[in-house]
Amino acid sequence: MGVRRILRALATLACVAYPLAAWWAGRHGQPRFIDLALLEHLGSMLVLGGVFGHSLRPGRTALVTRFAAARRPSMSPRLLAYTRGVTVAWTLFFAAMAAGSLLLFALGPLRDWAWFASLGTPLLVTLMFVLEYLARRALLSPQEQAGPFEAIRAYMVYRMGAGR
Repeated sequence: MGVRRILRALATLACVAYPLAAWWAGRHGQPRFIDLALLEHLGSMLVLGGVFGHSLRPGRTALVTRFAAARRPSMSPRLLAYTRGVTVAWTLFFAAMAAGSLLLFALGPLRDWAWFASLGTPLLVTLMFVLEYLARRALLSPQEQAGPFEAIRAYMVYRMGAGR
């Protein structure tokens, strides 16, 4: 199943699951602060997943490849494949975060969802960055690697001109 289909399925699931989650929680469609918090968290995960996933469409350059190209315009096939794989990993990560948010909201205690949305999400994003860094160190040659600060500089260069 392609990334695009996964994101489309998650968006459809969100449209169906939100009213069901609200009903299940006894809110019966009356918006409250917690409902808005769910929409904010879910929307953020879906937008981020969509941005990464959209760059994987045929004829497009994967988002992480664009960041790397700001630092190194000429890349080896291995580095191109790696950066595309990292883009896929982030796409799937955000899709899983959206699905987890919906499931916790609908089926778990509200305190578990609130923990996941407020503390768990930033911790998991940080863990994802650490895991990607470790994968980069294990899979790429030293010449192809960028350290954390170099990766941030490459992103800033991308944002300041190359990516616009």
